[in-house]
Order: sequence, then structure tokens, then C-alpha cells
Amino acid sequence: MRENRSAPGRDNRYGTMTPNTTHRLLESIRLAMEQSELLNTLASVHAWAEEGVSLVLGVATRRLTDEEIERLSAQGNRSADWSLVEVGPGFTTDHISGNRFLGRVVLGAFSGTPAEYDAGVALPTGLYDSTLRNCEIGDEALVHRVGLVSGALVASHATVVQTDSLCGGTETFYGCDLALPPGVEACRERLGVFAEMNSTMLAELLVQIDDEDFRVDYESLLEQYVVESTGTWTIVDEGAVVHDSGRIVASYIGRAAALRGVTIVENSCVISDEEQPTWISDAACLHGSIVQWGASITTQAIVQDSVIGEYATIEHNALIRESFVGANCHIGQGEVTASLLGPCVAAHHQSLVIATTWPTGRGNIASGAQVGSNHTGRAADQAIRCGEGLFFGLGSLVKFPADFTAAPHSVIAAGVTTLPQRVEFPFSLINTPSEVFANTSPALNEISPAWVLSHSLYQIRRNDEKHRQQHQARHDNLDFETFSTGTIRLMQ
Repeated sequence: MRENRSAPGRDNRYGTMTPNTTHRLLESIRLAMEQSELLNTLASVHAWAEEGVSLVLGVATRRLTDEEIERLSAQGNRSADWSLVEVGPGFTTDHISGNRFLGRVVLGAFSGTPAEYDAGVALPTGLYDSTLRNCEIGDEALVHRVGLVSGALVASHATVVQTDSLCGGTETFYGCDLALPPGVEACRERLGVFAEMNSTMLAELLVQIDDEDFRVDYESLLEQYVVESTGTWTIVDEGAVVHDSGRIVASYIGRAAALRGVTIVENSCVISDEEQPTWISDAACLHGSIVQWGASITTQAIVQDSVIGEYATIEHNALIRESFVGANCHIGQGEVTASLLGPCVAAHHQSLVIATTWPTGRGNIASGAQVGSNHTGRAADQAIRCGEGLFFGLGSLVKFPADFTAAPHSVIAAGVTTLPQRVEFPFSLINTPSEVFANTSPALNEISPAWVLSHSLYQIRRNDEKHRQQHQARHDNLDFETFSTGTIRLMQ
């Protein structure tokens, strides 16, 4: 499905809004949408549908000959109406056995060349022991022991093996109608996002979104994006692999993506390519979400209504709900809900991050830390805003509302409970009181400004180097210099 990535008229649709040379962010967003792999794939599908050609081959198809029908039947294939089975150029009946065809099915050509779908495990390309209904299968694809392929497009050189079902057929937006709470769980007003949004765009968007003129232009772009992301097919793009999995429903699986042993992928978009393959495996569940290039969701992790950024890792029973998780983040055995996280945030086992706006990221939530006392007894309407590089220590408890945006690279010590407050001292240590004063509550925190600089400078340099080494995202321009102009300004 790559031959016609720029379908007629598609590249100009975002030209209905004049390129915005006066606002760099809007222009960056427009260009990212214009280059969207998902939208270009869907545009090709729609264009080929209008031309009346195959949606995966891009060429006209033909009906089977009587001789081909006889051979397919002898190989254990069945169809109530063979006239609905069509084939592309180069088709032969070899490597097609034990299948049931229902409705209109389009088949490419299969040579039986071994297709490796797992380390050291290969099967010949073709169709084997599967039920296919109203679907199209590209050249040199492999479909083996799939319970049902219905309303799906399986592109050339894609592989689907030992999977319960691969189904489309109903209208879907592939997760691209997603709107996230802007750091407040109970907020009625949502922030619309799109599949290619990166951490840098998110940080700038949060600054600009209150400008009415900007908001109107941004929402116009989003509206067009959602229109173009509408489809009815589940798509497994070129070179993608799905095996030993459960249900793949109303979703786009990008080029070279690997889905191994997943439980469900539903109404979602998995962006991937040969240089940055995306990996979802080991009973992971994906609902109404977007997963970007090179990301990994594994070991029973659950992602619902969220965006997972480039090379982020979600693993070990982690739960992500209604959140943006930026590039290079690592969430394991923790929960992230109604939060907007920038790059390189690590959250460890039994930690909680809720109603958190942290666009600059680069922080750490240690084991058992609870960044999320956001409930007033009436509604979950409280939140926290974090500065770059915050460290939440083991078992710390942060009560809302809280604002640490002007306290970048500060440390909340292990076991500390912070009261609702605003802190404006960069590189601070926030701790329990070292002594108690008369007429002063012992619940107040003791703050040591610049403690990190005087006592733990190694931590700063180590984190800068670690984040540079972790950084693999190619669609985001990230800065890993702690002593940035913005941070130095806060120190003055």
C-alpha cells in the first residue's frame, strides 16, 4: 500500500488553511499532519476505491477462472459464491489451502517464499486454514490459522498468524478523535490531539491554547484531520506482523510493527516504520489510543484513550488512561491518569500519577510515590503542574493543588507528604522539618533552595547524559541541557 502514498488531492487539503508563516507552531502542526503515514494510507485507499481497483494492490482485479476454482476446491478451500473472489496480476492457486471465503475477497500473488514472523520461525507466504470475509490480501502476505479476517486490508508482505480475529467493517477514526483532559481529571473542556503530535508541540500548545485566534486555527486543523482519518477497514500495513494474538478491531497497524501475543487492539493507530518498528506484546491491551514510532507496550500493560510517544515503554501491568506520555518515557507497574507528560519521565512500581501537567518532563516518580491527591470530596477537580526534572522520592505523597513549575530539578524526599502549595526555588530539597517551632504546624515542609546544586550536582550531570543516551526519537527536537535559559532565569 506504499505505491500511492500521495493520493490525488490529498496533499493539498491542508492548503485550505493558508500556510501560517506568522505562527511557527501552527505551521509545524500543519506539516506534521500533511506528512501523516496514516492519512496518506487512507487517502490511497479512498482514491483506489473511487477508481474501482484493488485497495491493497492499486490495480484492476479479475474473477477466477473455472480451472482456478477447481484447483482451489481440491486444496480444501470453500466458497458459497466463487464469483465474489477476485485476484490480481500474477495470481496462482499455489499456497492457498484450507480456507473459507465469504463475500467479496481480493487476493494477490503468493510464491510460498518463507516469511519470518518470529525469531527463527518462518512459514511460506500464502493463505492457510483461515476464514476470510469482505477483505483484501496483498502480494506475498502470509495469513495462517486466523479465525476471521473481515473488513480488513492486509498489505503486501504483511503477516497474520494464529490470531483470533482481524476485523473492521464499522466506522472508525483509528483513535484520532482523541481529546485529553488538560491536566484536570474532571475538566469538561478537552484538548484535541493528533497521531503525530510530539512532546515539543504539546508543551508549546499548552502555552498557546488560551489565545482565541490560535485555538480557532488549531481546531480547524484538527477537524480536517479527523475527517481524513475516518475509515471502515482494519489495516495491517506492509511488513507488519501480528501473531498469537486475540482481537484486532477497527485499527491501523503501521509498517513493520510487531504485535505478538496481544490481547486486544481496538480503535487505535500504531505508527511504525522499518527504521523505528513499534512493538506491542505479551497480553497488552490497547483501546482508542495512538502509539508512535519505536514505542513498546508489553507484559499486560493497558493503554486507554491515550497517546504513547516515540520510544516510550509501557510495561509490567502499567495502566495509562486519558494521558499523553512523551518520548522516551518509561512507565512500569504504575498508573498514569488524566496527565500530560513530556519526555523522559520514569514512573516505577506502585506509583500513581494523576491530573499532572508536566510538559517539560525529564523527571522520576519513585516506587510508591503518589502524585495524585486530587479529590476535594465533591469532584476530581484539583491538579498539579510540574517543572522540568522533578524527583518524587520513595513513598512520597503530593497533595493538590500544587505548582512546582518554578522549582525545576527539585527533589521531594522519600516519605514526605507535601501540602497544597506553590514552590518557586529551583534545585530545592523538599523534606520534613528538621525541627519543630512553636505555633508552627509540623506538617509544613522544610525547603532547602539550591540543595541539589550544592549537595548532588552529580545527579544533574548524570541525568543529562542518561537522557541524551536514551533519546532515539526522530520526530521531536529535544533539549537535554539542565542549565537552559529558562532555568537560569528562574534562578535569578
